[in-house]
Amino acid sequence: MGIAASVERLDRVALADAAAAADVVVSTLPAGALGERVAELATATCVLDVVYHPWPTPLAAAVTAAGGRVATGLDMLLHQAFGQVEQFTGRSAPRKVMRDALANATGNEIPLPL
Repeated sequence: MGIAASVERLDRVALADAAAAADVVVSTLPAGALGERVAELATATCVLDVVYHPWPTPLAAAVTAAGGRVATGLDMLLHQAFGQVEQFTGRSAPRKVMRDALANATGNEIPLPL
């Protein structure tokens, strides 16, 4: 697919430089795990923050405030659910209904297109 990936240890990388150079930063860290280093990752232009509770995470808030784009763990959860419904039932997932149910259950707007 032509995709290069690297995994970096937080204690051995200049986060601001790495984030600024990356096309996408994927964070699987718990919401508060970055502590004060979250500001360094705010230089990323695009982040997939797989955490979905609590939302927004400090990372998502920092990236958004800096003008970056964030895909949420809720987005990922929802799209996984679409695939599961379709595989289990053999029918198209009722995407709008599912998105609205998730938004109502979490109190978060789910803005991604269906």
